[in-house]
Parts: sequence; C-alpha cells; structure tokens
Amino acid sequence: ENREIGREVVAKFLHENRLAFFDRNRLAVNLDVHGLLETMMVQIMFTGSEVGEEGNIFLEYVGEGSALDIEKLFLEKLSIDYFSYDKKIDEAVFDRVINLNQLGEPFSDYCKIAFLKSCDAVMQRGKKLSAEQKAMVVMFVKEFTSRHMLFPFFLGFKNLWPKLSLYDDRSFIEYKGEENSRVVLHYVIERDGIIDDDYRKEEMTHLLGGKYVKSFILFHGEKVKYYITEEGSRSEKLTEASTLEGPDNKTKSDMRYALINNMAQNLAKNNYEAFCKQSEEYIKKSFLAERLFAPDRGGE
Repeated sequence: ENREIGREVVAKFLHENRLAFFDRNRLAVNLDVHGLLETMMVQIMFTGSEVGEEGNIFLEYVGEGSALDIEKLFLEKLSIDYFSYDKKIDEAVFDRVINLNQLGEPFSDYCKIAFLKSCDAVMQRGKKLSAEQKAMVVMFVKEFTSRHMLFPFFLGFKNLWPKLSLYDDRSFIEYKGEENSRVVLHYVIERDGIIDDDYRKEEMTHLLGGKYVKSFILFHGEKVKYYITEEGSRSEKLTEASTLEGPDNKTKSDMRYALINNMAQNLAKNNYEAFCKQSEEYIKKSFLAERLFAPDRGGE
C-alpha cells in the first residue's frame, strides 16, 4: 500500500514538473534544469513510474550534461523498454551508444541489442546508416553471434557483414515470454501434405529479454505445425497452433539447401540438364562459402 501511495506521489511530481523543461521559454532563471531532470530519471527508475516522455527526458538530460552512471542506467532502462516491450522510443536515444563506445565506456547487452534494433528500423524505412552506425552494427552482431545469440532480424544486416548469409536457409519461430520461464516448442513436420505421426518437443533457446527462438532448415513444400507452452513460476501458458512454412523456391532458389532440394527433384524427374546446371552452381556456392566463412585469423 505504501508503495502504491509512493507511486502516486511520484507520478504527480512528474506530471507537474515535466512541462517545465520542454518549454524553455517558461523556465525560471534560477531553475536547476539538470538537477530536476536527474531527479526525475532516478524517480522513474526507482519507482517504475511511466510518463510517456522518458526518451525526451533522457535526451534533454544528456543535452544539459550528464553524469555517466545515471545516463548509462537510464539508457539501459530505455533499451529494455524498447527491445523487450516494444515501447516507442526516439531512435536518437540509442545513438548515445556510439558516444559511450567512443569514450571507452562499457554498456549492457540491452543497450547493444536496442541499438541494433533501432538501426534495423532505420534501414526498414529505406534510410542509410552512418559510418559510425555501420561499424557498431558489425561489431555487435559479431559479438552476439559468437555467443550463439542469433536474432532473426540480424539477417537484415547481411550487406554490412556478409557472413550472415550463412543463415539464409533458416526459418525462425520467435516467442516472447518471461525471462526465467521454460518455453517448449511442440511441433510436427509436414512434407508435401504428409504429416509426421507424433509431435516432437524441444525447449526453445532464450536469447535476451524474454525473447525465445528456434530455427529450422526447411525445404520447399515443408511446413512446421506447432504450438508453444510456457511454464513460469506462477502459471503455464499455451499458445494457439500456428504454421511455419519453408522457403519459396522462387525467392530463395539460389540458396545451397534450396539447390540441393531442386537437384533431388530434377534427378527424380530425370531432368539431367537442370540437375547438372544446379550441381555446378552448388559447387561454386560451397567453395565461396568455405572461403567466406573460414575462421577469422588475427590481423585479417
């Protein structure tokens, strides 16, 4: 009860004061804008109150000159909101990651993944990334993938780091749950209309912030029919049944696994001309892949 009263008091404080710094024409000469902003940020982090202007508060605070410890803590809070809960945050907030990196400051995985998500959103709108953003994207993606943390949206960065093409043939199932839950994928494979007899069960991999992922390599005509269960500390959830379809050969026919699939189909149809052509293409791609995805060597 005391906590709820505290939240109400803080919410009232924020509501009464937040307009003061957004309209600089109304600021009193002796108003400590920096102190007010810092107090508000600490209150927000401590109480969990929401005012809907957290991103603007952060940018205003940074503009006034920030204390690094407060800035980094609040940036992590905004990163969690943006990545884990899909809250709308000004993407300029995450450009601070570049500044912190230039200062040699460490920051959390949440800041890194939120930065990557914001860069992906920029690219989705058809805009270009800056040279600094591109360099940071490659650095963070390399770090996450080296730790076996492959987020599906990383594939949108293939032009920046070609090694991501290694995952072109994968199809992904994503699930948002609680971080400490046991999330299990129940599925059957359907091949050309023929469904396997029994459902299989596999625990999904938790990556970060309650995001769970399972990847499949599916050929043309294959589908995964599935549902997901989440066992948390207090309850169990069951998702509705869904379907993940394999690649469309018209859009992914140049991928190596798709080529293997097409080669098998053409061989079965005695279409040797197409089989030989695709075999040559597969050999070329395998050679290039081995060169491209060879282990990194120091200094290279």
